[in-house]
Amino acid sequence: MQVRVTFLGALEDATGCAEALADLPSGAVMEDLMAWLDSQFGHKMSAEMWDRQQKRFGPMTMVFLNGSDVEDYRRPLLDGSEVICTMMMAGG
Repeated sequence: MQVRVTFLGALEDATGCAEALADLPSGAVMEDLMAWLDSQFGHKMSAEMWDRQQKRFGPMTMVFLNGSDVEDYRRPLLDGSEVICTMMMAGG
């Protein structure tokens, strides 16, 4: 199955692309996508963006699956799912 991943802002700059298509096995969950992202882009992102040990985005990164915030990385993916990744904005 294919999952579309969109990188916004600093994540697009770090990964060098705005979108990526992940080919994952049927029944994959968010953890599987995180492992794929680590293999493809983990080495390109700063420690603030990506935790190479946990194979997850850092705490300042927001991840959305089909428009909903991802908190449970055991959440199942479906063919055609869309994941959006962006850094939190700060300011005053």
